[in-house]
Amino acid sequence: MFHLRLLTVLLATTAPATMAWADDATKDQAAASAPGTIAEVIVTAQRREESLQKVPIAVTAVSPAALETAGVVSSLDLPRVAPGLTTAPTVANAIFVPYLRGVGSNSPATGNDSSIAVYIDGVYQSDKLANIFDFADIQRIEVLKGPQGTLFGRNATGGAINIVTLQPKDTLSGSAEASYQRFNRFTAKGYLTGPLSDTLSASLAVQHIGGGDFLTNTGKDDPGKFGGTKSNSVDAKLRFTPSDRFEALASLMFVDRSTDDLGSNLYPVPGTKPVGVLLGGRADFGLYEYSGSPNLVATKTYRATLKARYSLDAVDIVSLTGYVHSRDHNKLDFDGTTADISYFDEVQGTKDFSQEVQVLSTGSGPLQWVLGGYYSRNKAYINPLDVGGGVPFATTDAENGTIGPAASFPAGGSVTSILARGPTRSVAAYGQATYALTDSTHLTAGLRYTSEHREYTFAVRGVGQIAPGFFLPALTTLFTDDGQRSRTFNKLTWRLAVDQQLSPDVMTYASWNRGFKSGTFNLNGFTPSQAAVNPEQLDAYEVGLKGQFFERRLQFNAAAFYYDYKNIQVDIITGDPQSPTSLQNAASERNYGLDLDLIFQPVPNLQLRANGALLNAKYKEYKDANAFTQDANGNGMAVKVDASGQRGLFAPKWTFNLGADYTIHLDGGGTLLSSASYYRTATYKTGIGPLDRVREYDSLGASLTYTLPDDHYYVRIYGSNLTNRKVISNQLLQLKYTRNEIQPSTFGIAIGGRF
Repeated sequence: MFHLRLLTVLLATTAPATMAWADDATKDQAAASAPGTIAEVIVTAQRREESLQKVPIAVTAVSPAALETAGVVSSLDLPRVAPGLTTAPTVANAIFVPYLRGVGSNSPATGNDSSIAVYIDGVYQSDKLANIFDFADIQRIEVLKGPQGTLFGRNATGGAINIVTLQPKDTLSGSAEASYQRFNRFTAKGYLTGPLSDTLSASLAVQHIGGGDFLTNTGKDDPGKFGGTKSNSVDAKLRFTPSDRFEALASLMFVDRSTDDLGSNLYPVPGTKPVGVLLGGRADFGLYEYSGSPNLVATKTYRATLKARYSLDAVDIVSLTGYVHSRDHNKLDFDGTTADISYFDEVQGTKDFSQEVQVLSTGSGPLQWVLGGYYSRNKAYINPLDVGGGVPFATTDAENGTIGPAASFPAGGSVTSILARGPTRSVAAYGQATYALTDSTHLTAGLRYTSEHREYTFAVRGVGQIAPGFFLPALTTLFTDDGQRSRTFNKLTWRLAVDQQLSPDVMTYASWNRGFKSGTFNLNGFTPSQAAVNPEQLDAYEVGLKGQFFERRLQFNAAAFYYDYKNIQVDIITGDPQSPTSLQNAASERNYGLDLDLIFQPVPNLQLRANGALLNAKYKEYKDANAFTQDANGNGMAVKVDASGQRGLFAPKWTFNLGADYTIHLDGGGTLLSSASYYRTATYKTGIGPLDRVREYDSLGASLTYTLPDDHYYVRIYGSNLTNRKVISNQLLQLKYTRNEIQPSTFGIAIGGRF
């Protein structure tokens, strides 16, 4: 069966796109493909505008049209269009925790940075809750696979995700769309751009999303619906071009996003009952049903960036300044019953300032280079965290119904004002050069030196008891002192690559990259005396081929890789009331696999796409791993295991995506575009224990768009999750499971216009 699947793993999900900073000539070149051929895609994988087919890096570039067809409504759905990328299902369904080729960080905590860096227009985004992006002006999304530690730097150990937004234009244009779909989900978005003067242009993008309640809260006399998302976003830009040599771009972005898609994920371990039931409450854990109190994850994010470029005769000097402030409010009902005895209420967030300066060569000689300096200051915080109640789930004795051994796994007493800080300062200098040894052979070498200083400050004010017998007395003395720790991590990383142009349309390459992610403290560990985990290091060896054939009607890209991955930072559930979560280092892991991309355009009005990834990822050595599992009686328990030889986390053996677009030109002058996208992934683990995994599942999206003869207005009908998957994962957390339920099959209609 696996070999049949392998035969279907073809690949690619790309569409025409142009660079954010590209001039009109570059844009025209990108769009000037011959009719019926595959359009050229321009990307910024090496911090300058280049054709996707000329970059010796495995990159997937995804257009807004491809996102719509696949039913991608947020970054959590990106794996549907970028095989090799996986995301972590979480209790909140609201935290972006990406993995690429089995490399990433499974910690959802603020301050515990991802190993896959996320950028918006070149500015690093650290807050995983704020990275659920749904903007109205996305131009494309670039998924860069493999370490990007030389040019992108911070926490790009396993790759980078770069969101490129539309830039203001010198001609007046705009678009608007309204859509309505099942579960009363409504979306409205608009985009307007044009000149304000001869030297100043502007753009404004707005979007509103509301509804989508597909879950039932049975804990009230009048059952209500929940599970939807509310999001409002605004992105305003000003572009100043007083001369051919100088350009400045200022951007202000605001996103207000909230979801209560939380409760249905919670249900008890088999053989146990929630404590709330023993205290007279009621629990409903049916499919799409939940009896606990309303839950919430709400995020407000403010982003401000300023780009400036000054062009000399042979070099460009670029400055990129960014500020991001995200504030997240999380409210969770831990026991999930009408008794409301255990809760979690947290305010957390990040404040990021970054400044980067680059000098890029622009001459036509054999040497192309870039030099840069980078500074960032990040302040991650939890302030406050309030925890109330006692044991979320307790084992019941079959004979007398008494509370059993689960008392060793409390959620905590009534603790108010837990404060944690994780400030980070990062300084780096880097350079990369590409030299043409011959007209067809290029050698690339790059170095980056990073110094990262991390601190951890922790304090608790006030400990009380909510219900006698439902929290350990030790909690009254556990958090009595303030604690502060700090460490500095220094590292040299590099990239070496050689590429050979076999013909004008076929290139091969080989590369060796070293990626680095500094050590860190666990803000969610709540242990004043905790030590920082060690830095991660990844050596990646890759060979690849990029080619276009049959007069550019067939595009085939392939990359084979081998990773030596050390000191992997793993977030684990300890079962210890004094530190419910902990970061630890897995000793080492080795990953190897294959990425394949294919686009075939047999006739001008038909394009077929397929992409896929094969991956083998196993721990080489991990002898003292923490795991959370069940004993013979079904009780949750924390254990130490030897995970050496086990499969790594978030590393499916295979994933693939198949897609097609077919255009019919109608006699009246209009067009009818039908599109479909199918995604499937193998099972993968989300935790060291045997119960934490995402099961094999698939997703099918399709759309049919009619565009009027004037090409200004269109109507689209669409569907997502047409395979009607419902539950895709289970995880064991303390004495409860989390269950990731996704929205059932959804259908909708959109009406839009553009000028």
